[in-house]
Amino acid sequence: MRRSSQVLLGPACPDPDDPVMARIVGALAQASGARWCSLELRLKQNGTVSRAVYTTGNADGEPGQAVDVRMKGLFEATVRLGGVTRPPESFPEMVRFMLELLLYERRTRRQFALIRAALDTTSLLVLLFDRHANIIYVNPPADLLLSRQTEDEIRVVEPGGTPSPLLTTVVDWVIEMTGEGAEDRRNVLVSLSDGSVMACELVAIRDGGKLEGVVALLQPVAATAGARLPLLAAAYHLTPREQELLQILASGLSTAAAARELGISPHTVKDHLKNLYRKTGTRSRSELLGLLSGPFHPPSPARPEKHEM
Repeated sequence: MRRSSQVLLGPACPDPDDPVMARIVGALAQASGARWCSLELRLKQNGTVSRAVYTTGNADGEPGQAVDVRMKGLFEATVRLGGVTRPPESFPEMVRFMLELLLYERRTRRQFALIRAALDTTSLLVLLFDRHANIIYVNPPADLLLSRQTEDEIRVVEPGGTPSPLLTTVVDWVIEMTGEGAEDRRNVLVSLSDGSVMACELVAIRDGGKLEGVVALLQPVAATAGARLPLLAAAYHLTPREQELLQILASGLSTAAAARELGISPHTVKDHLKNLYRKTGTRSRSELLGLLSGPFHPPSPARPEKHEM
């Protein structure tokens, strides 16, 4: 099945009393010097033809001078002018230009309304930035987060680092993505000051290769060991073996069982534990494993070196 990234929504004919169409027909009458003007618009949609007629002035049964205009794949139109024997040579192009702009604007508006409705109903937190990192749209969940940000100032917390407001952090990421040579996609998992974990995906929006903006998709995730482990690994610079051991210990295995699982000696497991305690500033296995589910707290440099195995 062929897939398309475009949203294809053709506009229906505007209502006969549509004020924009009334202005267009009036402008056509004025430009051609006609006493009256009518415009019949025909649009093809899903094998059917939508038709509407717009008029200004009183034809009083006069057939008028007919001008046919067509835009392939978009519309067909017939303009009738009263009291005009020969319209200006540029008249058909004027009609085509006006109708093309009108229908394109109507189609774009419908597409935007549909996309916005979809974004407004998703549980994802959606923030849309322009290429200057200014926020130009937020959906309701993201708006709620921004309100909380103002009241509670939710912060991104990293052990040993200075907590920074979540919105400030996201904006900093967006600014980085607008730089020359930056990647078009970024996935980040962060721990917040309220104890939650937030998955953040940022995607560059390009048109013909030119950066037009960045969309940030945020979603709270459960503070499970699997979700928190990448955060700990990055924050405490854990080796792959230390990460593997930490995940195994989180499942409840003893030192001896962990050694068998990893194919190493219990003594080596204890050495890895010592390194984990030292790096994370923890003193016991329960405190170490608590980092996988609770909020981050920067370790105190004054903690004693005595550890449980």
